[in-house]
Amino acid sequence: TCQSAAYAFTITAIFPFVRGVTALFQPTPIRFFSDPINSWLSLVLVVSIMIWTFCFSFLNSARLELELETARAELDLVSRTDPLTKLYNRRHFDEQANLEFQRAIRYKYPLAFIVLDLDNLKIINDNYGHAIGDSVLSNLSENLRSQIRPFDLLPRLGGDEFSIMLVDTNQEEAYSTAKRICEWVSRTP
Repeated sequence: TCQSAAYAFTITAIFPFVRGVTALFQPTPIRFFSDPINSWLSLVLVVSIMIWTFCFSFLNSARLELELETARAELDLVSRTDPLTKLYNRRHFDEQANLEFQRAIRYKYPLAFIVLDLDNLKIINDNYGHAIGDSVLSNLSENLRSQIRPFDLLPRLGGDEFSIMLVDTNQEEAYSTAKRICEWVSRTP
């Protein structure tokens, strides 16, 4: 379609130029509808303008549709993620946890949840400011992500609360994961 638009645009640009050059070399004024060459030139010009207009409209419509789809995808991502930590939010977690819970019942595999609450975040915010508190939350989020498997779900539930949904994980494995995370957090300044 881009190539068709380019051809139509080229024709639309060339024909008025050719028509102007031929008009310069004619001894008498051009009679617009009585001269057969100018009639054909005019017809081709009108048709090429119509084709170009159609192609332009089609391409513009496709571009707008692509932009709309991109905006929808961004809106969907924004509606499911926490802007500070870039983790999933509570709404997405509730939806996914419900689905995974139903799947675990159906296929009879274990499902474990770890709930984390970051101690003393209020003290950090009060003593060092909210920017430092936000930095602590962001840093914690990045490092928590590295402590779990890619298919486990890690949302920020709100404030200083996080949860981890461990898929196909029994109680002992969940305890081991929680212990490893607690030890890592206690070693992190």
